[in-house]
Amino acid sequence: MKLTTQNIKKYLDNPKKKFKIFNLPLTKKELTILSDLKLPKNTTSFIHFGKEKDIKNLDDFLLSLGDNSPEHIEFLERKIREIFKTVVKGYNLKDALFEIRITYKDPSFDIRRWHTDGFQFPRYKDEIQSKFVMVLKGKHTLLLEETEKEKKFYLDMINKELEKEKMYLPYPFEIPEWKDLKMKYRKILDKKFKNSKIIQPLNSQGFIFLNHPGNLFEYGAIHSEPKKDDYRMFISILPGTEEEIKNKKHRTIGTPEKKDTANKLFREELENKQFINKPLKIIKSQDGGDNNYYQKYVKYKTKYLEQKV
Repeated sequence: MKLTTQNIKKYLDNPKKKFKIFNLPLTKKELTILSDLKLPKNTTSFIHFGKEKDIKNLDDFLLSLGDNSPEHIEFLERKIREIFKTVVKGYNLKDALFEIRITYKDPSFDIRRWHTDGFQFPRYKDEIQSKFVMVLKGKHTLLLEETEKEKKFYLDMINKELEKEKMYLPYPFEIPEWKDLKMKYRKILDKKFKNSKIIQPLNSQGFIFLNHPGNLFEYGAIHSEPKKDDYRMFISILPGTEEEIKNKKHRTIGTPEKKDTANKLFREELENKQFINKPLKIIKSQDGGDNNYYQKYVKYKTKYLEQKV
């Protein structure tokens, strides 16, 4: 399916799966230009909060990546802006959190990190939240097409991990015990999904995946970073309302005062929308029982983040 405004709307209106792959508006000649793109041997990034027309210094950032011709940089910027506008329009929005991340030979993901993303904004529980991802150079993100058995295994592991995480609630994520716990379950899932059906899009493709699935599924799309043994140019677009993106900006890169205010507002809205205004609909599992691992995960993580902030 081509990446068009209408196709994005069609998927978001009625997602049958937790992710949808789209073909980017790139010709064979343009894909060759991307494959020849020179990137730095270090990690660097570009971040923007807001509208496409307000993105500044993108050309300077792209020029700083390496010895690339001005013509190739002009083409790359034009395509990125074109895709940005298509994606946010498909969401019927104008603003987004836009990120470019450049990495080179990062061994941190030699062991796959199978996980799901949670909610990005404090919306109601039955509202779907998702974002768009593309990798223009290097290996694309891995997407798991889980079976019923794999789904149950994943949920069981998440539930066990969360129970043990409670031991470290008073401490920050960086303590060795916390890292050891996360790695333990990361290895378990990596081993379990070694021979599973894994979808890895091409550089000519991007995808939308569910972060918070509303009431359609128990959880969002299970995915992992690939093994980063070469250059990688990862781009994500998270559309939101102007206020949501403004709050996200203040919570991410704001001054200490703005971060405090934005986090307080985020928690208040989260409490109002996630836990008061609309009660959660319990999702029935295949065997007829209640399957609320994901809901417990969201509630637990929210309480933890409140303490951490």
